[in-house]
Amino acid sequence: MICVYVKNSSKISDDIENKLKELCVRFERIPEGKGKEGIIRPSIMEGGSSYNTIESIYNYLDLLESEMTQMREISADACYINSRTGKTC
Repeated sequence: MICVYVKNSSKISDDIENKLKELCVRFERIPEGKGKEGIIRPSIMEGGSSYNTIESIYNYLDLLESEMTQMREISADACYINSRTGKTC
């Protein structure tokens, strides 16, 4: 599960949430005053990894977008054109 520790009135927090919504990825939003003490905000935690610098957050979001795009291309329920016959499925 992706956990997003947000900071109130933070553009980066808004960017994180908007990107995850755009990617249709499920995540848990943890506002200030909730969750573990001492967590740097904003940050993302997923699978035992933590991303809490601006660079690491945006790198994570870029990688996630790439992985989601690749996964959707592979698992797409779409028609295709057979390159040998020109027929569609």
